[in-house]
Amino acid sequence: MSRNSLLILTSALMVSACGHYSPPETFESKMARYQVKHDGAGVVPKIEAIEFRPTRSRAPASVMQESNAEDVAFSNKKLYFITLYRQYNELAAYSSSTSHKTIDQCPSFHSALVDHAVPKQNKVKWAAKYDDQSIDNDQYSRYYPELYLSMDTTSATPRALDLARKDHQKTSNYVQKAVDQHVDKTYAELAELCEYGTSDNYYAFENLHTEIRKKSVAQANSQGMAILLKTTVFSNKAVLESLKKHKAASRMPASVGLQVDYEYEVMKRLGVPWAKSYYQAIQQGP
Repeated sequence: MSRNSLLILTSALMVSACGHYSPPETFESKMARYQVKHDGAGVVPKIEAIEFRPTRSRAPASVMQESNAEDVAFSNKKLYFITLYRQYNELAAYSSSTSHKTIDQCPSFHSALVDHAVPKQNKVKWAAKYDDQSIDNDQYSRYYPELYLSMDTTSATPRALDLARKDHQKTSNYVQKAVDQHVDKTYAELAELCEYGTSDNYYAFENLHTEIRKKSVAQANSQGMAILLKTTVFSNKAVLESLKKHKAASRMPASVGLQVDYEYEVMKRLGVPWAKSYYQAIQQGP
């Protein structure tokens, strides 16, 4: 082969290689691949994070932060299922439905359901109340993640907040409907996990776990929290902490016994225990 022919062949190969080159996939792109576009069970609410700085937090004495050997040995999938299952039972107590669906059988997580079953919670007496003069302000509304829940069964929009800003008098009604929708979506994901052993949202959670372990993609700040809120268990936690602000005053039992804080176990598993202070800030309000 002549020298000129060799140069032409080499140039052609280089052009061909360049034509097939694609830049490395960003973390945001990877997360987006797991966001379901059509199935309500996979729709994660688009919650916006408040501005905050992590602080050292002290857990209540009734909550056992350090779990026993069995608990810390959970697989990521089992920990995710148990956390979501317990969150569903808490969320369902805020639903307007007189009775919510229960997870009685779960082939893929039978032992987890049997060992960590929780009794059906009584309905929570609550009323969503907001400052009409402030609800149009993002700095205010971000302290109420339930406002960011979707009014649609298969999409993250429109949010309750979008409609509330057009008609402040119906804000409470919009929020209640959005909470009801979210409870149904959470049940749908649990049913998916029980039947197939996994879900699209779990894949997003596992992907987040992998990326966080490789590099610091979730720093201890508002930007890092915004990434965590793209996953179901973190967004559910934000909604639950906010809904507690609307509960009617009630007398709590003197002791509820030691129990594992599975949500905090998730935070520790992902190396983001600082997120606990974020939820405390949400509960305190603006």
